Amino acid sequence: GSTSCGADAGEDVDERTVLFQLYNELGGNDWNSRDNWKEDNKSVCTWFGVKCADGSEVTDIELPRNGLKGTVPPSIFHLKSLRTLNLQENDVEFTFEGIGLTPALEELNMGHTKARSLSGIDQLQNLRTLNMAENHFSTSLPKDLFKLSSLEKLFITNAGFIGSIPGDIGAMTKLSVLFMNHNELTGTLPSEIGMLTSVSVLQVSENLLYGSVPTEINKMKALKSLFADSFTRPGAGFSGPLPAFDQLPNLRELALGSNTFTGAMPSSFLEGVTVTDEKITIG
Repeated sequence: GSTSCGADAGEDVDERTVLFQLYNELGGNDWNSRDNWKEDNKSVCTWFGVKCADGSEVTDIELPRNGLKGTVPPSIFHLKSLRTLNLQENDVEFTFEGIGLTPALEELNMGHTKARSLSGIDQLQNLRTLNMAENHFSTSLPKDLFKLSSLEKLFITNAGFIGSIPGDIGAMTKLSVLFMNHNELTGTLPSEIGMLTSVSVLQVSENLLYGSVPTEINKMKALKSLFADSFTRPGAGFSGPLPAFDQLPNLRELALGSNTFTGAMPSSFLEGVTVTDEKITIG
C-alpha cells in the first residue's frame, strides 16, 4: 500500500495507474465532473469521487450519474483497499472477472448500468450492500448470489430476473433489507424465507409469484414492512387462506393488494403486533 497521499511522496504508483485507466476507458474527458483527475501535482485522494483512508490507500470510488461510458476495466480490482464502488446510472458494462482481488469491498452499487451477469460475485465475502436494480439480466437468480453470507442489503428491483426464488435464499441470514420487486420471478415464495430473521423490509411485489404465503413468514420477527401486491400482473399473485401474520411484533406496513386470498379474515390477524400506539398501514 501507499505511505502517503502526496503525489510526490511515495504514493502507490499502481493506484494512480489504475485510476488513469478507469478514466481513459470510461470517457473521462466527457464526465460531468472530473475535478483534479489526471493532475500530476494532485494526489488521487483529491480527485472527484475518490476517497482514501487516513490519507493513504483508495477506499471509495463514487461516480454515480457522472456520464461514464464504456467497460469498467478489471484493473480496478487491483485497488486492494477498495470498500465502496458506486457507478450507478452510468452507461457502463461490468463483470466480476478478477473481483476477488478486492476482498475489502463492502458496498457495490451498479444499479441502472449495463451489468448483465453476477457470475463470480460469491468472491465478495465481505460485501454488505449490493445494488443491481434497474438492469436487464434476463436470467434466473444465480447460486453465487446466495453465497454472500455477510450481505445485509440487497436491491434487485426491476432487474429482469426470471425463474423461481430458490430455497438457497435462506442462507443469507444477515439480510436486513431485501428488494426483489418488479421482476419476472415465478413459482411460490419458498418456506426458507422464514430463515431471514433479521429482514425488516421484504419487497416482492409485481412478480409472477403464486400459491399460498408460507407460514414460515411468521418467523421473520424483525419484519416491519411486507410488500407483496400484484396490481400490474393479472393472473399472478398469492392465493389460498389469508395468513394471520400474528407472530410479527414489529409489523407496520402490509401491502397485499390484487392477490386472490380466499376465506374469512383470521380472528388472530396481526394480533402479535406489540406496539399498538403506532399506525399499521394495510393495502
